[in-house]
Amino acid sequence: MTADLRRLVASLLSAAAAGCATQPGGLAVAPRIVAGETPIEIRSSAGKPSRRPAEAVVPMLAGCGIYLPFCPIVVLGAGVTAGWIGPAVLPAADSAGLAATFRQHATGVSLQERMLRLAEAAGIRAAAPESPRLVVRTDAAFLSYDGRSLSLSLRAQAQLLAPDGAESPPTYFRYHFPARPLADWTAHDDRLVRQAIDEALDAFARSIWATYMQRPLSPPSSSRPRR
Repeated sequence: MTADLRRLVASLLSAAAAGCATQPGGLAVAPRIVAGETPIEIRSSAGKPSRRPAEAVVPMLAGCGIYLPFCPIVVLGAGVTAGWIGPAVLPAADSAGLAATFRQHATGVSLQERMLRLAEAAGIRAAAPESPRLVVRTDAAFLSYDGRSLSLSLRAQAQLLAPDGAESPPTYFRYHFPARPLADWTAHDDRLVRQAIDEALDAFARSIWATYMQRPLSPPSSSRPRR
């Protein structure tokens, strides 16, 4: 354990918070929940490349009438070179629109607000200014497009900062959504994307709560985020 982490542990154990019982796996005190200010990063990647229709290799068969012994090799080569296309690229307009939706709705402030509502529902009072800080943020959105469908995932992180400035390693949480046709995601001003973001933020808040706070709530009924 580094000196900074030793100071962090000492700070957490020595702080006092009236009315808060220690939970195994949680903190001895209620931290201040704050939103990280780092903008979310949008990471776009290509899915598995698709193939052209079988007709694309038909013209290569004409050579079989002349070079019959080489037909299997020629046809095989045609199938590999003519039938394969490069990775699909998400259209620029859709990429820009989705990025704007994530940056507007998947924010650290939105995650912080959910965490504060959980604390209020559990009866935990606002932490004192000298309490440790629990910084929560959404740090990355992942978009994977294969030419037909788009799969999305969102990642969040939480990190403890002691009053003396010592930092614990961040904990990451990731929420995955099934692939859908691109047109479904972008219809009605990205309505499905906004719904997905809300679902992910709710799940992140509960998972961070269960990891760091005194009184973990029951897990959400929807699929839980994977770390």
